Amino acid sequence: MLKRAHGYRCHDVRGNAKYTAEGRIVYTTAALGVVQAVGNAAQEFFQLHGDDVVAMAVHPYKTHVATGQWAGDEHGFADIFVWDYDTQEVYAHLRGFLRGGISCLAFSPSGSKLVAVGQDASNSIAVYDWWSQTLLSTTKTGSDRVYGACWKDETDFMTVDARFVRFHKHHGQNITTRKGLLGDNRGKVKAHLCGTWAFNDNEVCVTGNATGEIIRWVNGKAQPQVAHDRECNQAIYIETESTLMTGGGTTVILWQLANGELQAKSTIRLSGLQLNGEISVLDPDVVSLDFSELSRNILVGTKGAQVFELDMVEK
Repeated sequence: MLKRAHGYRCHDVRGNAKYTAEGRIVYTTAALGVVQAVGNAAQEFFQLHGDDVVAMAVHPYKTHVATGQWAGDEHGFADIFVWDYDTQEVYAHLRGFLRGGISCLAFSPSGSKLVAVGQDASNSIAVYDWWSQTLLSTTKTGSDRVYGACWKDETDFMTVDARFVRFHKHHGQNITTRKGLLGDNRGKVKAHLCGTWAFNDNEVCVTGNATGEIIRWVNGKAQPQVAHDRECNQAIYIETESTLMTGGGTTVILWQLANGELQAKSTIRLSGLQLNGEISVLDPDVVSLDFSELSRNILVGTKGAQVFELDMVEK
């Protein structure tokens, strides 16, 4: 019987350390989903994956988690499971369309739909009604790997890849797509790595890229600004705090929307940080972020294979 799992997958995955509704954390390592209470060494495991777990998403109500795995080769079907944090009970097993592996997963705001992106030659997209295990619609993105996906509402979502931010609309069995316009920034903006919708009922779209910039998209056009010292790997919106949180390089930045502009209101620097006065951060590059409404703490996953909590007001 497995009693302890060491490690945290951090070298090729983003957004894979999150809070549960009760304030525990769930993360992935090897072929496992791991659930653990903060400050408690006891772990529970989801063990039905047959290969490494390479994508994870949390249900909006923080009651379920979706995990997707590598398929073993580019032609094999990739498995996705939706399961319960507390019991590890499987609610859905999605398989039969996406191949190669799962690049990213995202629940719609209501939690009823799940978008998944495969690692086949076309980086295909699938939208599921996960509860009924029904494949609703599919499309292809192209040859560039997709690094992230995020829903605006129950029909509109975006994906980010090495060259483009793509805005998709799901309707019935169809998905229509348009690309974000870089304009004068074409050729200057590097790979898009993350994205979210924020502020005023999700009217503001923000993405992060490989040079550490965050980009606000206005009417589908890019407005970049300098943010992090290295690649920006995470962007999430904390609705209860009216705050955008981005993580990249050695910093976590909290943003507000003021006079129509994004303004940094707080910066947490991870370089040289001591944890509990003893353990230093080994490699502070941020790969995952979350926020707990219970404790008002920030959960950070790093490329040093560490997962830790920070006080939201820490500077």
